[in-house]
Amino acid sequence: MVAQTFALFKDQNMLAVATQQAVYLLDFEADVKFLKRINAQNIVFIGLSEQVYIVMMAASDEDDQEAILTCRTLYSDEDDACLTIKRFMGQRVDVKLALDSSLIFTCGTLIGRVAVPEMELQF
Repeated sequence: MVAQTFALFKDQNMLAVATQQAVYLLDFEADVKFLKRINAQNIVFIGLSEQVYIVMMAASDEDDQEAILTCRTLYSDEDDACLTIKRFMGQRVDVKLALDSSLIFTCGTLIGRVAVPEMELQF
């Protein structure tokens, strides 16, 4: 198992580790304990919004021309919402969580804001 990316959620005492086939949530409050496995492939970004929503970004399998953002309630088994971002001239998509329950993405000269958990573009 090789980690592709990881995120530390200090307020939740939780660690998220993405492998090529899944995201694993681990609790490290007193000892490291396994919490949950989320089936998700090619995850390149993991974030936690409002302490209850996990946001993940995956590169598409087929042609790597898209980045797929998904949002789900932390302990849910299904995605709440999904948004696809087309890559601009082969540029990679970078994502950061904002303080106002949204995320900011960039791709080349394109900058956008996405509402969490709705995963809708904001202008």
